[in-house]
Amino acid sequence: MTNTYNLREHGDTYERDFVVRLGDNFPRYENLWQRFIVPLTNRRIDGSVQLKEGIAPILEAMAMAHYSVYWHLGHSSLLGDLDKKLHFQTIFYHLGAAVDMVLRLIFVVWKIDKEVTGGDTVTTVLLDGAIQNAESLLFDLATPGSISRDRIKKQFNQFLDEDKPASIRMFSTGAVAASYFPHLGNGARKDYGEWNVEADRIRKYRNVLVHNPRIGLLVDTAQNPVIPRANRLANYGLWSRVINANDLSDFEALDSVISTCQTTFLQRTDVLWLHLVARLDRLSKELKYQQLARGDDDSRPPRPYVSGLPPAPTGSSGYVPGASGIKVDDRLTGYFRSRR
Repeated sequence: MTNTYNLREHGDTYERDFVVRLGDNFPRYENLWQRFIVPLTNRRIDGSVQLKEGIAPILEAMAMAHYSVYWHLGHSSLLGDLDKKLHFQTIFYHLGAAVDMVLRLIFVVWKIDKEVTGGDTVTTVLLDGAIQNAESLLFDLATPGSISRDRIKKQFNQFLDEDKPASIRMFSTGAVAASYFPHLGNGARKDYGEWNVEADRIRKYRNVLVHNPRIGLLVDTAQNPVIPRANRLANYGLWSRVINANDLSDFEALDSVISTCQTTFLQRTDVLWLHLVARLDRLSKELKYQQLARGDDDSRPPRPYVSGLPPAPTGSSGYVPGASGIKVDDRLTGYFRSRR
């Protein structure tokens, strides 16, 4: 039974460490992992975390996206225990990447759904919307004084002033998620909307912190760093604007921003997993899904370890804490020491 496996004993090196940090706010990661990831691995054969040979690439993509969500959230949590003022840009890089991987996972589950059931509630909406938008844009560009022409001029001026690129996006994983998720059952639309509010807040910080020059920080009366609120970031792109800020209500304690983003995002992502687990449970009962997941003959010896995941400890399919001789904290603090 796959539910006899747990992350603390049978996860890979990072999962064993990160479940301690993330488990209370994101328990459904382990639930999905037990039911739909463990059967894709060699754990029941030789205890290794390596994926079985022969499983469909789309299921491998599901396992990779699912794992990557946890990997980025775990590293964000770990860095939050270090010097937040030093590492806040990297923390938001990992949070932003976790947002991207959640959307990637939903995108992959949608593709699995299409292949298994033959049904599709998204493609027509995406294509029709993209064609309509493209036709409308082309028409407006040829019409003086149109809304689109004015909007493009505004974006061009922003590009000149702020080096802010503008592009016309026709398709995205986010568009798929927004169209697909409401079909996953009662409350799915509402839960995705609430998740997306927090995801959008993280994206704003990630995009500014990762793609722009290092942002200026202030300190409050207790000498704690404060950062512009997400919806005010655009006003403080220059250090001089931060230094000369008159409205301190535009700022929030850096520790509070990071802690709130981490905790709220974990909790809202956990709610999304409720809907994904329910949908995958239905899909996994279909013959087509079982064929995708079957893999090669399980009696065949596994190939030498080649994946990005560490091999299982030798001699046991279980996990002995500290057996690797490396703690996550030691790895990361060493990582940053070596690059200062």
